Amino acid sequence: MKKLSIKRAASAVAFATLAMPACAHAAGGADIREQIQQRADALGADWVKHDANAIAANYFTRDATALGEGGAELVSGTAALKKTLQELFKQATTARLQVRMAKPLGPDAAYAWVVWDCNFDQAPKAQFKVRSLYVFRREGGQWKIAADAYSMGDISK
Repeated sequence: MKKLSIKRAASAVAFATLAMPACAHAAGGADIREQIQQRADALGADWVKHDANAIAANYFTRDATALGEGGAELVSGTAALKKTLQELFKQATTARLQVRMAKPLGPDAAYAWVVWDCNFDQAPKAQFKVRSLYVFRREGGQWKIAADAYSMGDISK
């Protein structure tokens, strides 16, 4: 059996030390919440542009499904999602999103409870909250919404 040289052993320890935070980052619940909050912040910032094409492409998977409160028909795929987004823009002209909880389901899948603070910059009468349960899938290094179940209201902390 060959002995490890001090240099090789030190290199192995250094690599392991550097790799551990990366592995923890990929699997850790707190880190996944931060990653998804960054995506939610970007979605809120882009929402004001009311560009259904860009939002569908940048934040949802092509096969995304969604169902809102009182809805009976599952919205499925990009074309149907764009129509739904156009209707939602009329009701919520601005939005600020807060990830209340996020958990990994695997290396490229997660779920999150997100609260939308809609029309936050308008008179109190126009403001409302929507809660969403999202299933995320990582595509091309980005977390995208694969499924959305939403209803009116907040989530108590």
